[in-house]
Amino acid sequence: MKVILLPLIIMSLTVVTIHGQGTRQASPETVPKEEAIRTIRTFYRMCISDSMPRKEQAKFMTEGLMEKMGRVTVSTGAVAVLRAQDTGDDMLESLNVRPLQGNWYMVSYTANPGMEYGRTTNIPVRVCLQGGRCMLDYITPDWHDELYGDSLIGDSLHIPPVKMASPQEFVRSFYDAYTMLYASMPAGLEKRLEAIRREYLTDKALKLFESTRNDNRKRYGSPGYDALIDGFDFDNLWRHTLKVVPQENNMFQVAYDNFKKNRIKIETTGTPGNYRIAHIEPVIYKEP
Repeated sequence: MKVILLPLIIMSLTVVTIHGQGTRQASPETVPKEEAIRTIRTFYRMCISDSMPRKEQAKFMTEGLMEKMGRVTVSTGAVAVLRAQDTGDDMLESLNVRPLQGNWYMVSYTANPGMEYGRTTNIPVRVCLQGGRCMLDYITPDWHDELYGDSLIGDSLHIPPVKMASPQEFVRSFYDAYTMLYASMPAGLEKRLEAIRREYLTDKALKLFESTRNDNRKRYGSPGYDALIDGFDFDNLWRHTLKVVPQENNMFQVAYDNFKKNRIKIETTGTPGNYRIAHIEPVIYKEP
């Protein structure tokens, strides 16, 4: 076995407007099955063979997916496109791609077949046509197991507006917009997130945000930590669990569940029409 050192995908940063039109350019039309299978198989063979420099990745994955896989890789500690930390010839020999529905396909391979710790990995993948070329535009993260379907991806054409009638409405609508940006996977996501943070966080909260990000990088070597979600990524299927619970003195608890229970304390400041987030504090969830 060999350890994977893919130069995977730590976020290309492109400036775009936060409230502008969505940036997903994928064509909704069905990709011919033979072309899709050939593209996916070639991509995965190169990944398993550890022969996929960044310029080659860009020939197979949309920019939004490349960035997404970078966030998932940091979150899980395994290379996201493979859900593995090392590779072997057995993975290449057993590699299979089969159609599911529409532009969705299942990639599978078996590592260490016949051995006690052998396992088969199944990874749903979606393809699209971009500029007339077949591209991978979604790979289901490890935490969703074998789920597939377009509901896994958010709609970047409909980022909700941030509302200011009350502190609670402000916090709720801010998180609706912020998490939809993550869920819709636009290219240049980090710059879009930075724009909304600069618009709705006080200078003090921005400094706290950057301090927690830098501290996480120094302690764990993990870039991209986001204190507003207490993690590195936010999936569309998690958005329905999002709750904003009022506390005392303009304090709120933001809660959502994914593979763990996440709780973030948020303090607001300001007046109707001009609210801002003044403090961010991820907290450890304790069972009641």
